[in-house]
Amino acid sequence: ERNRHIFTDNLGRKPKNKGHNPPFELNRSKNINCVIFMLLLKNYTFVIMNNTNTIDFTKLKVANYNRKSTEAEDRQMLSIQSQLDEAQRISDFYKLPPFVEVFKEAKSAKKECVRPEFSKMMEKVRSGKIDCIVCWKIDRLARNMTEGGQIIDLLSSGVIKAIITYDKVFYPWDNVIVMSVEFSQGKQFIKDLSISVKRGQRKKARIGIPHGVASLGFLNDKAEEKGNRKWLVDEL
Repeated sequence: ERNRHIFTDNLGRKPKNKGHNPPFELNRSKNINCVIFMLLLKNYTFVIMNNTNTIDFTKLKVANYNRKSTEAEDRQMLSIQSQLDEAQRISDFYKLPPFVEVFKEAKSAKKECVRPEFSKMMEKVRSGKIDCIVCWKIDRLARNMTEGGQIIDLLSSGVIKAIITYDKVFYPWDNVIVMSVEFSQGKQFIKDLSISVKRGQRKKARIGIPHGVASLGFLNDKAEEKGNRKWLVDEL
């Protein structure tokens, strides 16, 4: 009993109460837990856990979808090549396996069933060849509620195990309201944009400024700023 090792704290103090654990022993336990946590963090393998839900990113069948619309809706959106670069950065960050396939197209997503590459990807999702999608933003997948609803159903049922964007990961156990709002915002953006464009066209018509590129036999007046250019007769 005399040779029993007595722990001391950082200041060399011995425990005063033998019947209770002294404060420095509690601190020692917390320090051990901290060290274990740091070791786990250092060797983190990107296995994402949420309560009892677990996804091993290294075993997913991942596809990359990139879309750039030629219409005004995506005028400020990243180009296809920029989206590809971001997808590779996302893949490296989450340590994903190589992409099963990369889908690229220049189509608007405001109407359903007009994007062949998207339809091809969805067929492979339903057949089980793809269970994870990487894209720049969720609105790259859909800007209409028909295709957006299909994606939500496939994700919530677990057919799609994850949708990974540059700032968020969507899981099957997530609240579907969040994704519904994301797709609804895309749909509303298209509606608001259409109203604004038509309003601008009506205003130009009232003040006598033609809309768009000059027809055959006319030239756009380059002396005016873009949007206010009148048509000049082509003397040639």
